[in-house]
Amino acid sequence: MHIDALTTAALTAELRARAVGARVQDVVQIDRLTVSLELYRGDRHYLVLSADPQAEGLRLTPHKPRRGDTPSSPLALALAAHAEGRRLGAVDHPEGERILIFTFDADPPVRLVAELTGRLANLVLTGADGVILALARPVTAAMTRARVLLPGRPYLPPPTQLKALPTAVTVADVAGWLAARPDDLAAQLVVARMRGMGPLAAREAVARAAGDPAATAA
Repeated sequence: MHIDALTTAALTAELRARAVGARVQDVVQIDRLTVSLELYRGDRHYLVLSADPQAEGLRLTPHKPRRGDTPSSPLALALAAHAEGRRLGAVDHPEGERILIFTFDADPPVRLVAELTGRLANLVLTGADGVILALARPVTAAMTRARVLLPGRPYLPPPTQLKALPTAVTVADVAGWLAARPDDLAAQLVVARMRGMGPLAAREAVARAAGDPAATAA
Protein backbone atom coordinates (compact mmCIF):
# COMPACT_ATOMS: atom_id res chain seq x y z
CA MET A 1 0.00 0.00 0.00
CA HIS A 2 1.54 3.34 -1.07
CA ILE A 3 0.87 6.05 1.49
CA ASP A 4 1.33 9.73 0.72
CA ALA A 5 0.34 12.80 2.71
CA LEU A 6 -3.11 12.93 1.08
CA THR A 7 -3.77 9.33 2.13
CA THR A 8 -2.52 10.14 5.62
CA ALA A 9 -4.90 13.10 5.85
CA ALA A 10 -7.81 10.86 4.84
CA LEU A 11 -6.78 8.26 7.43
CA THR A 12 -6.67 11.00 10.06
CA ALA A 13 -10.22 12.10 9.28
CA GLU A 14 -11.50 8.52 9.48
CA LEU A 15 -9.72 7.80 12.75
CA ARG A 16 -10.98 11.02 14.32
CA ALA A 17 -14.53 10.04 13.44
CA ARG A 18 -14.33 6.39 14.46
CA ALA A 19 -11.63 5.98 17.10
CA VAL A 20 -11.09 9.15 19.15
CA GLY A 21 -12.60 8.67 22.60
CA ALA A 22 -12.21 4.89 22.48
CA ARG A 23 -10.57 3.09 25.38
CA VAL A 24 -7.53 0.89 24.76
CA GLN A 25 -8.52 -2.57 25.99
CA ASP A 26 -5.49 -4.60 24.89
CA VAL A 27 -2.19 -4.40 23.02
CA VAL A 28 -1.19 -7.37 20.85
CA GLN A 29 2.10 -8.09 19.11
CA ILE A 30 1.33 -9.41 15.62
CA ASP A 31 4.89 -9.63 14.33
CA ARG A 32 8.23 -8.00 15.11
CA LEU A 33 7.25 -4.63 13.62
CA THR A 34 3.44 -4.73 13.89
CA VAL A 35 1.16 -4.12 16.87
CA SER A 36 -2.60 -4.01 17.32
CA LEU A 37 -4.54 -1.87 19.77
CA GLU A 38 -7.99 -3.12 20.76
CA LEU A 39 -10.26 -0.07 20.98
CA TYR A 40 -13.73 0.06 22.53
CA ARG A 41 -16.19 2.94 22.04
CA GLY A 42 -19.62 1.33 22.09
CA ASP A 43 -18.31 -1.15 19.57
CA ARG A 44 -14.95 -2.86 19.22
CA HIS A 45 -12.29 -2.12 16.62
CA TYR A 46 -8.63 -2.97 16.23
CA LEU A 47 -6.05 -0.40 15.20
CA VAL A 48 -3.23 -2.24 13.45
CA LEU A 49 0.01 -0.30 12.97
CA SER A 50 3.13 -1.54 11.20
CA ALA A 51 6.66 -0.23 10.75
CA ASP A 52 7.52 -2.98 8.27
CA PRO A 53 8.87 -1.25 5.11
CA GLN A 54 7.31 -4.02 3.02
CA ALA A 55 3.87 -3.60 4.60
CA GLU A 56 4.02 -0.28 6.42
CA GLY A 57 0.81 1.45 7.23
CA LEU A 58 -2.25 1.14 9.43
CA ARG A 59 -5.81 0.00 9.32
CA LEU A 60 -8.86 0.06 11.57
CA THR A 61 -10.74 -3.21 11.42
CA PRO A 62 -13.60 -4.91 13.32
CA HIS A 63 -11.80 -8.24 12.93
CA LYS A 64 -9.52 -9.31 15.77
CA PRO A 65 -5.96 -9.85 14.49
CA ARG A 66 -4.20 -13.05 15.38
CA ARG A 67 -1.45 -12.77 17.98
CA GLY A 68 1.88 -13.75 16.45
CA ASP A 69 4.57 -16.05 17.79
CA THR A 70 6.94 -13.13 18.29
CA PRO A 71 7.59 -12.26 21.95
CA SER A 72 6.24 -8.88 22.99
CA SER A 73 8.61 -6.13 21.86
CA PRO A 74 9.71 -3.22 24.06
CA LEU A 75 7.22 -1.07 22.12
CA ALA A 76 4.30 -3.43 22.77
CA LEU A 77 5.23 -3.69 26.46
CA ALA A 78 5.50 0.10 26.78
CA LEU A 79 2.16 0.60 25.02
CA ALA A 80 0.55 -1.90 27.39
CA ALA A 81 2.05 -0.10 30.39
CA HIS A 82 1.18 3.45 29.31
CA ALA A 83 -1.90 3.18 27.06
CA GLU A 84 -3.97 0.18 28.19
CA GLY A 85 -7.06 1.36 30.04
CA ARG A 86 -6.61 4.89 28.67
CA ARG A 87 -8.64 6.70 26.06
CA LEU A 88 -7.39 7.77 22.66
CA GLY A 89 -7.71 11.51 23.09
CA ALA A 90 -6.57 12.84 19.73
CA VAL A 91 -5.24 11.94 16.29
CA ASP A 92 -3.10 14.61 14.62
CA HIS A 93 -1.47 14.89 11.22
CA PRO A 94 1.28 17.44 10.47
CA GLU A 95 0.22 18.94 7.13
CA GLY A 96 2.09 17.59 4.14
CA GLU A 97 3.73 14.76 6.10
CA ARG A 98 3.23 11.01 6.20
CA ILE A 99 2.94 11.04 9.97
CA LEU A 100 0.09 10.34 12.39
CA ILE A 101 0.30 11.23 16.08
CA PHE A 102 -1.96 9.37 18.53
CA THR A 103 -2.32 10.99 21.96
CA PHE A 104 -3.52 8.81 24.85
CA ASP A 105 -5.08 10.39 27.92
CA ALA A 106 -2.62 8.96 30.42
CA ASP A 107 -1.26 11.02 33.31
CA PRO A 108 0.91 12.48 31.92
CA PRO A 109 -0.22 11.89 28.30
CA VAL A 110 1.80 9.66 25.98
CA ARG A 111 1.99 9.87 22.19
CA LEU A 112 2.46 7.20 19.58
CA VAL A 113 4.00 8.61 16.40
CA ALA A 114 3.38 6.50 13.28
CA GLU A 115 5.89 7.46 10.60
CA LEU A 116 4.48 5.97 7.38
CA THR A 117 7.62 6.77 5.42
CA GLY A 118 8.44 3.72 3.33
CA ARG A 119 11.82 2.12 4.02
CA LEU A 120 12.28 4.41 7.04
CA ALA A 121 8.85 3.65 8.56
CA ASN A 122 8.73 3.59 12.34
CA LEU A 123 6.45 3.60 15.39
CA VAL A 124 7.70 5.75 18.26
CA LEU A 125 6.14 6.09 21.72
CA THR A 126 7.04 9.28 23.58
CA GLY A 127 6.22 10.84 26.89
CA ALA A 128 4.61 14.25 27.29
CA ASP A 129 8.13 15.73 27.37
CA GLY A 130 8.92 14.32 23.93
CA VAL A 131 11.43 11.78 25.22
CA ILE A 132 11.29 8.38 23.51
CA LEU A 133 9.93 5.58 25.72
CA ALA A 134 10.11 2.79 23.12
CA LEU A 135 10.06 2.32 19.36
CA ALA A 136 9.72 -0.36 16.73
CA ARG A 137 12.99 0.31 14.88
CA PRO A 138 15.82 1.90 16.88
CA VAL A 139 18.15 4.09 14.82
CA THR A 140 21.71 4.37 16.18
CA ALA A 141 24.48 6.86 15.43
CA ALA A 142 26.30 4.06 13.59
CA MET A 143 23.35 3.87 11.19
CA THR A 144 22.98 7.63 10.69
CA ARG A 145 24.09 10.73 12.55
CA ALA A 146 21.34 12.83 11.05
CA ARG A 147 18.51 11.48 13.19
CA VAL A 148 19.21 9.09 16.07
CA LEU A 149 16.11 7.44 17.57
CA LEU A 150 16.71 5.59 20.82
CA PRO A 151 14.85 5.22 24.14
CA GLY A 152 15.74 8.01 26.52
CA ARG A 153 16.55 10.50 23.75
CA PRO A 154 14.33 13.38 22.57
CA TYR A 155 12.16 12.47 19.59
CA LEU A 156 13.13 14.27 16.39
CA PRO A 157 10.58 14.22 13.54
CA PRO A 158 11.73 13.45 10.00
CA PRO A 159 13.18 16.43 8.10
CA THR A 160 10.51 18.48 6.34
CA GLN A 161 10.62 18.38 2.55
CA LEU A 162 11.40 21.75 0.97
CA LYS A 163 8.35 21.66 -1.27
CA ALA A 164 5.10 23.60 -1.52
CA LEU A 165 2.17 22.59 0.66
CA PRO A 166 -0.84 21.47 -1.42
CA THR A 167 -3.11 23.91 0.42
CA ALA A 168 -0.82 26.82 -0.48
CA VAL A 169 -0.33 26.04 -4.18
CA THR A 170 -2.00 28.37 -6.69
CA VAL A 171 -2.90 27.87 -10.34
CA ALA A 172 -0.10 30.29 -11.20
CA ASP A 173 2.38 28.12 -9.28
CA VAL A 174 1.43 25.02 -11.25
CA ALA A 175 1.51 26.90 -14.54
CA GLY A 176 5.01 28.11 -13.73
CA TRP A 177 6.25 24.60 -12.93
CA LEU A 178 4.88 23.24 -16.19
CA ALA A 179 6.18 26.11 -18.32
CA ALA A 180 9.70 25.73 -16.92
CA ARG A 181 9.93 22.03 -17.87
CA PRO A 182 7.63 21.53 -20.89
CA ASP A 183 9.13 18.18 -21.95
CA ASP A 184 8.83 16.53 -18.53
CA LEU A 185 5.89 14.41 -17.45
CA ALA A 186 3.42 16.65 -15.64
CA ALA A 187 2.86 14.08 -12.89
CA GLN A 188 6.58 13.89 -12.16
CA LEU A 189 6.76 17.68 -11.85
CA VAL A 190 3.86 17.69 -9.41
CA VAL A 191 5.56 15.04 -7.25
CA ALA A 192 8.85 16.95 -7.35
CA ARG A 193 7.31 20.30 -6.41
CA MET A 194 4.43 19.50 -4.05
CA ARG A 195 5.00 18.20 -0.54
CA GLY A 196 3.41 14.87 0.28
CA MET A 197 2.06 14.23 -3.22
CA GLY A 198 2.71 10.63 -4.28
CA PRO A 199 2.95 9.32 -7.85
CA LEU A 200 -0.52 7.75 -7.86
CA ALA A 201 -2.26 10.92 -6.68
CA ALA A 202 -0.22 13.03 -9.10
CA ARG A 203 -1.15 10.86 -12.08
CA GLU A 204 -4.81 10.98 -11.05
CA ALA A 205 -4.70 14.77 -10.83
CA VAL A 206 -3.06 15.04 -14.26
CA ALA A 207 -5.57 12.59 -15.76
CA ARG A 208 -8.47 14.70 -14.51
CA ALA A 209 -6.91 17.93 -15.74
CA ALA A 210 -5.50 16.78 -19.08
CA GLY A 211 -7.31 13.52 -19.81
CA ASP A 212 -4.07 11.52 -19.82
CA PRO A 213 -2.04 10.53 -16.71
CA ALA A 214 1.10 10.41 -18.89
CA ALA A 215 0.68 13.92 -20.30
CA THR A 216 3.75 16.10 -20.57
CA ALA A 217 3.95 19.56 -19.09
CA ALA A 218 3.63 21.29 -22.48
